[in-house]
Amino acid sequence: MCIGVETHDLAPPRHDRGWVAGGFGHNRLKYDDAKVRELRVVQVGWAIGDVSSYAPPVTKSRIVKPNDFFITSAATKIHGIKHTDAVEKGDDLEDVLAEAFFNASSTSLSEGTLNDTPRSCEWCAPN
Repeated sequence: MCIGVETHDLAPPRHDRGWVAGGFGHNRLKYDDAKVRELRVVQVGWAIGDVSSYAPPVTKSRIVKPNDFFITSAATKIHGIKHTDAVEKGDDLEDVLAEAFFNASSTSLSEGTLNDTPRSCEWCAPN
């Protein structure tokens, strides 16, 4: 499973630009970590599949409704998500994460597919 997120603004670089050791042995750009913690999620996407098979992964993406924040034009230039579209078409972050984690927990390990119906909870069913 792979999860990706887009945020309401760009991650601000530090004044001493460069690379630092990131997680899992990958380098990443230096960011102002305090400001990165203030970024808000506007999109969550996920892919689930078997990397050893030739079948394409199952992918989903959901827009998050902005509550108490505004999607900047700089971020829109990167990910293409306009504030007005997110307000009109987005879902609550709790519902988006519930769907993503439900999909992850209900993945058929033998086929890498997503089950459509929750086994144990009604509130986490995809819309």
